[in-house]
Amino acid sequence: MVASWAAVALVPSEAMAGPKKGPLLKLKEAMPPCAEGAEHCFGVRLHVVFKRKKPVVSAKWLARQMNEANARFADTKIGFEVVDVRRVHAGMEVMRTRKDRDRLGQGRFKRGVIDVFVVGQLDNVDAPGEINGVHWRNRDNRQQRWIILSKIAWHVTLAHELGHFFGLPHSDYPGSIMNKSRKRDERPPEDEWAFHDDEEAIIEKRRLRMTRSGYIKPVEP
Repeated sequence: MVASWAAVALVPSEAMAGPKKGPLLKLKEAMPPCAEGAEHCFGVRLHVVFKRKKPVVSAKWLARQMNEANARFADTKIGFEVVDVRRVHAGMEVMRTRKDRDRLGQGRFKRGVIDVFVVGQLDNVDAPGEINGVHWRNRDNRQQRWIILSKIAWHVTLAHELGHFFGLPHSDYPGSIMNKSRKRDERPPEDEWAFHDDEEAIIEKRRLRMTRSGYIKPVEP
């Protein structure tokens, strides 16, 4: 049974430090900490496309994605906290192909944290149109993977893609956040969507495996 939750050619990324990185520092300071009660807090490294010196999404938009992720993972005792924010050049604003998705993270992936990229447009590579987000594996090295969010992403998209990061496929459980069904009348209220007990067990196994290998590391208190 799903439990309800309670309220939560390329140009390299630029590091946050330095006098010209004011907007990056502001974004980081606006991000929420790990949810209270989380026994395992993991770092998220945000890579945000900037266009005309402004991020493609607002700090409020990013903070809501993080809050929702923490809230939906609450029953797993896992939380997330932004530990770094980096700028991505406007040339990466539109992700049209699989090759674009590969290049976005190449040279930017880092073990120990969860890399999340925020772009202006994320095209569906399997059919016409755009998508909200994707959990992507680098086709040249499938050990490297990252999350890509479009600026049109729904507020629970990051939580959904983190579910994939922790090993979950899409599901048919009515109350699962991994269920992509549009039949809302067959599902509980949105604010009750979380993970099914079976999915929580998979998440825990994947968490143990990734932490033991150093693929992700808990945030130091």
